[in-house]
Amino acid sequence: MMRLRSEFVYKHFDSRSERPKSMMPRIPERFIIPAKNTYKTYWDILILSLAVYNGLMVPFDMSFGVILSARPLFQAFDIMIDICFIIDILLMFITSATNKQGIESKDSVEISNLYTSTIRFKTDILSIFGSDFFVSLWEPF
Repeated sequence: MMRLRSEFVYKHFDSRSERPKSMMPRIPERFIIPAKNTYKTYWDILILSLAVYNGLMVPFDMSFGVILSARPLFQAFDIMIDICFIIDILLMFITSATNKQGIESKDSVEISNLYTSTIRFKTDILSIFGSDFFVSLWEPF
């Protein structure tokens, strides 16, 4: 009895997770964006420039208070930046990734496992909070 049960678990569960293989959603390869796609490169440049803007504006906001950040235009721009960061995280789950063997993978489950194990995923999650969150943490000091 125990042997049959362990064979069932071995056959029906993936070693990378606790979910049965049949429950793992797979995105068809035609919807996976190649990592070397020209538009994806432009998107990455946009995200990098928005991150540089955040890197400059957060210390400026912390130093000089609400001089610029109180204006509706800057608040709308900050919200747009946060939305772009969220879209970037979603795009990373459907962008091909290079696995440990150096082969470009278009398997959505492998892509998500590779992405969530990187430091980029952790920094992307922190970017969702937005600069206002970190500025508000600093203000009591």
